[in-house]
Amino acid sequence: MSYVADLIDGAQNELVVVMPSWSILDLDVIKRRKSGKSRSGLNITLTTPRPGETKADDCQGVAAFRQFMMQAGATVEHLAPNVLSSGVRPQVHGKVVVADEKVAYLGLANLSKDGLNQSIEAGVAFSGAEAMRLRNWFMSLALYFHEVASDSVSDFCRPDPLSCQQVPLVCRLKLARAR
Repeated sequence: MSYVADLIDGAQNELVVVMPSWSILDLDVIKRRKSGKSRSGLNITLTTPRPGETKADDCQGVAAFRQFMMQAGATVEHLAPNVLSSGVRPQVHGKVVVADEKVAYLGLANLSKDGLNQSIEAGVAFSGAEAMRLRNWFMSLALYFHEVASDSVSDFCRPDPLSCQQVPLVCRLKLARAR
């Protein structure tokens, strides 16, 4: 957690975070480091599962991180996967943090209580050209995501209306099968 918190804390211009699971408790580590620090000029791309498809703790952790960073002056673009035309619902499973296109973490640990305190996890930290390539690869996937437009915990934790708006036939078929 310390390395990931250092990456988040040290980012000055751009921060890319891909993380499926979050915890408000572990957000405290980041908050303590950033206490009073302006994040003006920091652009964050945050990628998580679609709203309503995460556990309550994860919803609250993601929403608290977004709110905390925005209150410090950062711009946060929150992305979630689109439902594909085939009906496949891609899952955010990767754990990636890239700061300022220079340093990165790629690993298995979620920013959650279990991921940081109860699991045996592995991760790799790297810098330079490899960090830039990881950032560029992830950003090339942007067409498979949509922006999550909510500023509060209650908004974020609701099911995502875009999931059915983008592929209405698939949603209707799934609803019909569920009956």
